[in-house]
Amino acid sequence: MPLEFIQVKLAIGRRMERAQAAVPGPWHFAPIQPAGVRGKVLAPNGNQITRDVGLATACFMALNDPQRILHDVNRDVLVMERHSPYITTFPVDRPPYCRGCGQNWPCPDFLDLAQEYGVRFEYDKSL
Repeated sequence: MPLEFIQVKLAIGRRMERAQAAVPGPWHFAPIQPAGVRGKVLAPNGNQITRDVGLATACFMALNDPQRILHDVNRDVLVMERHSPYITTFPVDRPPYCRGCGQNWPCPDFLDLAQEYGVRFEYDKSL
């Protein structure tokens, strides 16, 4: 397997582990009175995930709870598997191609996924 494929697979695994280790969601936002310009994030049982933070930060955190991240990661695993490289031995000079769409690998869908996980490719775009 190409190094970049392995790097994406490892990055997906790390994100999944972190989400699974966090306090389960869904989280929700609770404004702190009186003005509601600050807030906190609460777990489903009412325990605080954060204390007094800015409104935008609290809303962002509540929208990106572990439940949401696990959903995204599971989708990313499907994309990764669907667009994995197929490496042939004949003809010898044929570059790997995508199992999902048949384009030269990395295909645009896998490149988008790699970018999401911070994996950069060093490859000849003319192939």
